[in-house]
Amino acid sequence: MKIWDASFPLISLKGEGTRKFLQGQISSEILSLKEQEIIRTCWLSPLGKIRALFELRIINDGAEILIISGNVKEVFYGLDSVIFPVDNVSINLAGKIRRVQMMSYSESWRKSSFRWVFHQNKELKYFGNYEIATKSELDKWSIQQGIISDFSLLNLETNPFELGLSDLLNLNKGCFLGQEIIAKLNRIGHVKHELRAFISLSDQMKAGDTLISLNDTDELKNQTAGFISYSFKTAEKQTIGFAFIKRKYLLERELINKSSMIPLEINKPIGFVPI
Repeated sequence: MKIWDASFPLISLKGEGTRKFLQGQISSEILSLKEQEIIRTCWLSPLGKIRALFELRIINDGAEILIISGNVKEVFYGLDSVIFPVDNVSINLAGKIRRVQMMSYSESWRKSSFRWVFHQNKELKYFGNYEIATKSELDKWSIQQGIISDFSLLNLETNPFELGLSDLLNLNKGCFLGQEIIAKLNRIGHVKHELRAFISLSDQMKAGDTLISLNDTDELKNQTAGFISYSFKTAEKQTIGFAFIKRKYLLERELINKSSMIPLEINKPIGFVPI
């Protein structure tokens, strides 16, 4: 068994208005959340673009936010800038916290067992026999799962539906930041393109490369099927990473790099939940 073992930034909020304040900021319902229960949620821009993905738990008269993906300073200053005295909430950077999770290769990472580590020996015993994954193993697994550590690496602004995070959106909870745009996309029922993982036997792939389909008819041969958004070379001299694929081509398992005519294997990330 492999374990994802890492430390993540933690933000602390305190005050009796914490639940109500966060309810209007994040994409999940927390007014009825039990104390100590951990949920995952998205923090969006007013235009529905994802800014951070984090885990959150309510404790006493406050909350703790563990940032899985995103910039801790952006989250901190973004939340701090909209806290008013009437909210009765204070916010602080609380350093980092260790987090461990079983790495499944068959189910979404959002369904696998995990723990925030407060008492190291006690918490790690929960997983039984385990082996901490190497950086290389973790990099490959993250691509397969669709886990993005830093959304800025994608080189474009994206919404949660494009990233397969629809399971983290509660559209029945009332207003939250970006809710109007998200609700509109949900009514449409699809987005223009979706995140996909790719692997190529070549090490010549790079972010920004255009992808095409050889299954297109002659008059459509140069139509863009998608583009590589993020990539890195493996020790085996392959390239893996993320691509955004247009809706028309989502069922294709192989696309071609237009500039080099080298093929890429395209797969839906294990953790991708469609709109």
